[in-house]
Amino acid sequence: MPPPVVPPVPLFPAAPSIGFTEDDKFKRAMASALDELQRARNGAEPPFRLAIIDLAGPGPLKFGAFAPNTMDFIASEAKVIALYSAFALRDLVRRFALGLKLRTFAAVAGAVVGAAIGVKPAATTAKQVGLFDALRAEIDPAILANADPLLGHTKESERLPLYDRMFVAPAGGIPDFTGQYRNWLRDMIVPSSNTGAVECIHGIGYAYLNGAMKEALLFKDGVGPWLAGDFTGTYTYARIDSKNDQGVAQAGTALSMAKLMAIIMRHAVVLGDDAFSQMEKLLHDAVSDVDVPFLTRNPPDFDDNDLRIPRAKVTHKKLGWEHLKPRNGGQAVGSESTRLEGLFKPDKAYALSYQNLDWTKSRSEDVAFMIRRAIQLYES
Repeated sequence: MPPPVVPPVPLFPAAPSIGFTEDDKFKRAMASALDELQRARNGAEPPFRLAIIDLAGPGPLKFGAFAPNTMDFIASEAKVIALYSAFALRDLVRRFALGLKLRTFAAVAGAVVGAAIGVKPAATTAKQVGLFDALRAEIDPAILANADPLLGHTKESERLPLYDRMFVAPAGGIPDFTGQYRNWLRDMIVPSSNTGAVECIHGIGYAYLNGAMKEALLFKDGVGPWLAGDFTGTYTYARIDSKNDQGVAQAGTALSMAKLMAIIMRHAVVLGDDAFSQMEKLLHDAVSDVDVPFLTRNPPDFDDNDLRIPRAKVTHKKLGWEHLKPRNGGQAVGSESTRLEGLFKPDKAYALSYQNLDWTKSRSEDVAFMIRRAIQLYES
């Protein structure tokens, strides 16, 4: 067995500083909301899955959920995975660059001291290695060693970051995204451009992207956020099994995607300076762009104004919409990760996610009803 590949710095941020716990009152509230919905719909169980997390509190965040751990195809909702992973990779590059700078300084200092006492330095001591070359030499092997086995049939190049495409590394400065990569991030999240998404995902690489979900304690034993397709078919797709569409490249569970939104909203991992403010701005700007939140739409999505979620209450979101495979019905399904604020009590905020909203079997009003009723009962 080959020795483990140990990188000079950790590949990913440390585990989130917050935990999650299913609260008994929230659980009962969700069950009651589901029961009321089923009675109104002649006993039919809704096709969608739903998880709501209370963002308040220093301890484990409380949640209530319906079918929270079902893996489904979630389409563009999965772009939140790429958003988080891009900033996790930027943090790695910055930590590595600092370590490389310190090593270079130590090597130069050693050479100076050696010269002063008449010791000839080794031939490689003073050699300057570029940041991106050093990343490829010292970090990429560890990323590959950490890669999920499901990525095994993808090309090695598709699993690894494209540092040159993502970052600028000014001499003596702090590495950061290129201006173009920032534009791609915005395009991916705000208007949900697949052209922007392909560039963002290629930059991060499948192995790092999915490794970030694992290290954030969101993906385990084949369940959780999964993104191993680039929305254009340029890269090889690495598919995972889902309940609603069999093998897919964009998948997750309602609970894991709600947790990811909560981690971003609570700044629950160490990513440095402006990472979370940038993620929050993009998710906030997406609310009022072309992909209008499903929960806030006009007829025919909503006939009952009392059920529609007011747009002002949705502070951040990323939705997904796409058709299932023909053999699974071929109909469109919707999904969404959202932050709600002040729906009933002005000081209460929630991260939530729902998925597999099949409009041939259910309605956006049904999801909104369950969200409203569960929160109302939980807050009572």
